[in-house]
Amino acid sequence: MSSILTNSSAMAALQTLRKTGDSLSVSQQRISSGLRVGQASDNAAYWSIATTMRSDEKAVSAVSSALGIGAAKADTAYAGMSETISVLSDFRARLVSATEAGIDPTKVQAELDQLKDELKTIAQSASFNGQNWLSTDIADMDDSALNQDQVASAFTRNSDGTVHVGATAVDLSKISLLNATGGGALQVDKRSLGLIGGLRDQTRDLTSSAGYQDFNFTGPGQFIGAQQVSFDLLIDQSAQSSGQNFNVVINKSTVDAALGTSDGRINTSSDWQAVVRQGMQDAGVGTLATVHSNGSTVGISTTETSGEAGSSIAVSNVVSTAAGGAFGFQNTASGKRNGAYATASFDFTAFRVHAEATFSFNFAVNGGATQGVTVNRAMVDAALGTTNGKIDTAAQLATVLNAAVSGKGVQFADDSGTLTLQADPAANPAMGARSRISFGNVTDNIGALADFDILDVDITKPGASVKNYLMGVESMLKRATSGAAIVGTLQTRIGMQADFADALSKSLASGIGRLVDADMEEESSRLTALQTQQQLAIQSLSIANNAPQNLLALFRA
Repeated sequence: MSSILTNSSAMAALQTLRKTGDSLSVSQQRISSGLRVGQASDNAAYWSIATTMRSDEKAVSAVSSALGIGAAKADTAYAGMSETISVLSDFRARLVSATEAGIDPTKVQAELDQLKDELKTIAQSASFNGQNWLSTDIADMDDSALNQDQVASAFTRNSDGTVHVGATAVDLSKISLLNATGGGALQVDKRSLGLIGGLRDQTRDLTSSAGYQDFNFTGPGQFIGAQQVSFDLLIDQSAQSSGQNFNVVINKSTVDAALGTSDGRINTSSDWQAVVRQGMQDAGVGTLATVHSNGSTVGISTTETSGEAGSSIAVSNVVSTAAGGAFGFQNTASGKRNGAYATASFDFTAFRVHAEATFSFNFAVNGGATQGVTVNRAMVDAALGTTNGKIDTAAQLATVLNAAVSGKGVQFADDSGTLTLQADPAANPAMGARSRISFGNVTDNIGALADFDILDVDITKPGASVKNYLMGVESMLKRATSGAAIVGTLQTRIGMQADFADALSKSLASGIGRLVDADMEEESSRLTALQTQQQLAIQSLSIANNAPQNLLALFRA
């Protein structure tokens, strides 16, 4: 049916032409921009992901730039360290030459001065962008909060959407050559433990005698009939123990049994020694104590076999009905001593345990096996609740050492600023002669270190020791070589991170492309097809527009 009011064919052709035009416009936009998703309206999800990833890609690029700066600093430091090692080797060679007979030390010193200036120049010149790892100004080289530099090394986005820039720490205390407050590789080595609080080179064999009491012999004398001498004998009493008490009774039968006589007579101190021993045996003392004589004295000593913690002898409550009295026991003891733990004292000197340093010592208690103890920085800080490894007082050193030897049979203490060593009462209840300690072999893992700055070396000074300078320069060479190795390792790490950052950046770019880039081959084919469709739609519209003209022809005369 044909209508003069509605041209359905033209309307259909026009709609098709419009749709084709819209599609053609989209295709042309993709071809011109190269993007399949160029704005949020194209695909909101992909557009959001791509936008975030582009931001990450820029961050990774920034990290790569930062790595470049870090690599430049490491390269600069390594060049300085390498040259320093070379100059130090020459310095050492000049010192060796100074040991030869007939060499003028002033001429050698002139060469050394030139090398010192060169070392100073190297350290000060090894700077990149104002940062220098070889010439530093660190208030405390042993403080990890102060001696660290950072090199950016990574960028990560966490699952919760947060981002993190990772960094590699650089310990400048192991790299610096010259530090304003000291501690650099070419300066006095602060790792030295010095006298180790007074323990270095100390060897002690500690013993103490058993408790005893001596009395001046007041004989001769004789026991007649029922005459007797009695006294109380307290063995091994102390603040830790009540001891064991015996009542000793000596009469004529005791004398005759001890001396093989029948008259009850005591003529010499040796006689009285034998009689007292017999009386103690009769009283059940047994082997808990012994009797000794020395000229005009007779005494009783503990054998420290009572099991009590003390080491002492106490004679009391002396009663005599004999004509000769108690043969001296009734008088005040002429000599006495309570046994005690063997004790050694050490003059304390303050020192500091560096992060790399340890010190060790050996000891044996009461003839037992030798035990070794090693103390490091972590143990010092744990015992004292510090972070700097400093031991400033004898009390602090005692605290550290007691933590190290806990349960091993010895203990340390502070005695008015002096460090003392003795047996641990908890592990060694017997005092006196059975309290024996061997102590010694105090060493450290650092060895001989430089006790001078390289810039202060002067072999012409009175008393200057070329041997000591050689030893110190050797130590400096080891530190510089170690520092160069650390920087070399850092260079490798930075190189690996740079390679990874480059690969990561390319991966991110590729991933973004997969999400939003237009497929140009596909878009080209689509553009050709849409152009053809557009031409056909135009033709259809033209035909549809001619239909009314054909209809008019029907009404012509």
